[in-house]
Amino acid sequence: MLSVFPVAAKFTVCSPYGPRGGSIHRGIDLCAATDSPLLAVEAGTANAGTDPKGGNVIVLRSSTDAPLAYYYAHLSAYEGTFPRAVAAGDTVGYVGTTGNAAGGPAHVHFECWPTGVYTSAVDPWPLLRAIDPSLPARPAAHASPWPALFGGAAIVSLAVLAAHFVMVGQNVPRRRLRVA
Repeated sequence: MLSVFPVAAKFTVCSPYGPRGGSIHRGIDLCAATDSPLLAVEAGTANAGTDPKGGNVIVLRSSTDAPLAYYYAHLSAYEGTFPRAVAAGDTVGYVGTTGNAAGGPAHVHFECWPTGVYTSAVDPWPLLRAIDPSLPARPAAHASPWPALFGGAAIVSLAVLAAHFVMVGQNVPRRRLRVA
């Protein structure tokens, strides 16, 4: 089981596990500064790769609770070579915005797979809270940074997003975003 928190920096929960935009968000998004270190949450074998949604990803397979695995997505970079054995607390990568996180806030999408496959994903928050009991019982529902950027608006229009992204030099999404 988890013994180390996955982000070695100040973080906020920018999207919890559960319903989101008509689907189920199968992990928890932990926003932190770009390139903040990501740690192995327990001892195991780490494999690195890429996928269209997750961008740069790592799957960490537990060495003590097989077939338990953890998934880290949107990494800016990996640390070390893969596959490799890691101890709890080893740096495996860095917070980023790869995959479908491009243009959004830097974060790691973190999942827990009890059976070792993504379809078995469960809410990792209770496991994270067991490591740090000072965390709230539940993260705030969709504590996204987007409402703060746009005065708490429930729906952000493309024009507002375009104005913001032009200012920070990012790509403009081609759809309306619903934020909570």
